[in-house]
Formats: sequence, C-alpha cells, structure tokens
Amino acid sequence: MSRLSFLAGIALMLATHSAQIAFAQSDDLPRQPTSHEGYGRGGRPADHLLERIRQQNPEQYQRLADLRKTDPEAFGKELRQFAQQRMAQRFFDASPRLREFFKSLPEEEQERILQAIKQGDRSGHPLATRRSSHSHGGEMDPGDGQTPPDDSTPCTTREPGHRSAMSREAIEARYDQRTQFYETEIKRISLQLESLQRMLEERKAARERVIEQLLQKSGKANGGF
Repeated sequence: MSRLSFLAGIALMLATHSAQIAFAQSDDLPRQPTSHEGYGRGGRPADHLLERIRQQNPEQYQRLADLRKTDPEAFGKELRQFAQQRMAQRFFDASPRLREFFKSLPEEEQERILQAIKQGDRSGHPLATRRSSHSHGGEMDPGDGQTPPDDSTPCTTREPGHRSAMSREAIEARYDQRTQFYETEIKRISLQLESLQRMLEERKAARERVIEQLLQKSGKANGGF
C-alpha cells in the first residue's frame, strides 16, 4: 500500500467513525445549522457552542462575542474550527491507540490527516454527527447507511387517551435494540483499528527494505548504481 493510500485510509476512517465514537457524549454537539441559521448568523449551533466556551474560557468567549458583532463571517469560520477541534479531541480521547499512532506521525502527516477530516463533509460541520431535522433525540447517522433505532418514536396503544404513549415494554425493547446497535458498531470499529495497527507494524518492519529500494530507484534515475 502506498504512503498516500495509507494516509487516505486513516483520514477516511477518522472522518467516518468519529461520529460513531462520540455517541456517548452527543449532548455536547450542536445540531447542523439549517439553511437560515448559520454559525455566523446567530443560529442555535453558535449559541450552543458559545455557551460552552463561556463556561470553559470566559476570555475566549468575550473575544468571539465581539467578533460575532464586527465580522460574522470570521466568527462563523472560527467557531466551525473550534467545533472540529473539539470533536477531533473527543475522538482521540475515546481511541487511545489511535491517538498514540497519530502522535507517532510527523507533523506534516498529522496536518494532512486533519485537513482530510475537515474536508470530508462540505455541509459546514465536518466532524459533527449528522442529525435528522425531525429526530427528537438528535441521533447520529453512523455514515454507513445504517440508522440506530429511535427510542422516542411514539407508538399507538389500544388504551383510550394514550394514542401517542409508549408502553414500558416498547421503550425497553427500543432501548435495548439501540444499545445492541452501538455494541455492534464498536466491535466493527475495533476490528478496523486492529487492522490499522497491523498495517503500522508491517510498515515499521519493512522500513529498511523499502528505504533501500527507494535509494536504488533514486540512484538508477540519476544514472548511478
């Protein structure tokens, strides 16, 4: 596998699964802005993030609040970058092995991977979970065509006056179904991480051989050897 393909594979995996790994803390994530409420226009995503920034870093909050008034476009760009960094940090916190591997890369390669992640979704929030506009729970789309069961979808009962109520059995069943869905996803991601780790070990083991081959090719190209 070429170095470019190797990096592209890592970037794709990060972009695809960061939303899956983050489900446990999904309440911290702003929903996608609609067509009329962007990050620079005072929409809910901006308010959500600003409130968290205010709690964690009042000085940064004040600077962003001022920027929001003077330059909404720059404010929106900076807030998106903050959201991307927050999600990337959360993903690496949930994946210590991947964090270790990522830190082992040269800074240039780290930057390429981060840029690939940021460019993975042109919707304005590359690392945020994709959310349905009609979802009550703000659930994520895993990105592979599967959708986790929705705990909050109403179901009809036969009792008068309870057309929208959910029975305890139905709630328990849907909750367990969603839990099983997440367990399956985590197992699948873990297998991919193991495959990536093996790929890294193979790359390390082949270091001298590949370097010698590249040196020979370089020498032949320049008329040497």
